[in-house]
Amino acid sequence: MAVASTCELMRERTAAVAGAVADTLYAAPDPLTLTAPVVVTGLGSSQCAARLLAGLLTTHGSGPAQFVPMTDFYRGTHARGGTLVVFSQGLSANARIALARRRDFSKCVLVSSVSEKGLLAAGKLEVLDFLKQLEAEGVCLPRHPLEEEYTLLPRFIGPACALAHAIAMVASISQSRASLPPREVLLAALADAATEAAKALEWVNDFAALPEWNFAGAALEFCGNLQAKVLECLFIRLPQARDLLEFSHGGFQANCHQPAPQWIFCERNSADEELLTKLTPLFSDNPHPLRILRSPLAFPLNLLYYEVYLNRLMLTAVERMGLDLIDWPGKGGDGAGYTLSAPFADSD
Repeated sequence: MAVASTCELMRERTAAVAGAVADTLYAAPDPLTLTAPVVVTGLGSSQCAARLLAGLLTTHGSGPAQFVPMTDFYRGTHARGGTLVVFSQGLSANARIALARRRDFSKCVLVSSVSEKGLLAAGKLEVLDFLKQLEAEGVCLPRHPLEEEYTLLPRFIGPACALAHAIAMVASISQSRASLPPREVLLAALADAATEAAKALEWVNDFAALPEWNFAGAALEFCGNLQAKVLECLFIRLPQARDLLEFSHGGFQANCHQPAPQWIFCERNSADEELLTKLTPLFSDNPHPLRILRSPLAFPLNLLYYEVYLNRLMLTAVERMGLDLIDWPGKGGDGAGYTLSAPFADSD
């Protein structure tokens, strides 16, 4: 039965996330220099990691970096720069739209999990030929674990590893790897996330009423994978996400008129606790219980804590709702967009 197989695969893959993330974060870094300005792109679960890399590089790394949407590469209206960085777990057709423009840059980096061995085993000879071409041209190819993460519509290991790769790349470039917590501390925190989420059975009830998410801090800007997890696992719209302080600027008034479940994502620090003390009264007149998710890890590692927590919630929700994520709605009907691989070429 596809529902039973869905849950079995979800259980297996979500359990593997913490170890794969740690392997990515604490692996010996590949020597990497990025010539500024840096242009970063990605689609789907890779977009969030691309945005995170651009943000971290600008703040902590080698200089200005810009995230550019894939459609700009299709149109040829993309920014040019010193280095193009493309995130694509499986070297998707759409990612090749950006890679086709790689000669507009002095350097190109592809962050992926594909390998010649894996592509050959899967019979993906066209993709294999393209990968060999990139290697022959000297494209830098840092990799993260688990090449094959298909069968299910949502991915769990790859998106988390891509985020970890972005964090590790910036830590290596800025020579701040010592700022990462010890591996055992990270693994303990992620284990805590899974344990706590397994107890939070009542949180799953909120999805029927479409919860709204309120973030303290920079995690808001990079919560796309968390939102997509809800979309792809439960087939409901993306949860609205806002800065926690933004709630009183319209969200509070709308919630008074039509209450929605409210979740708060924050860190376990004194500043966030004080903020919660001052703001939680705004959420009190609501028939839905207020949910607060506190990460013991600071930004950007809190994104990984939230990933693991949401993964476990999704498993509970999918089991309870009996959803089939192997033969999902619309399967096979997305080719017109998903298989697009070549950029626009103006014949004039």
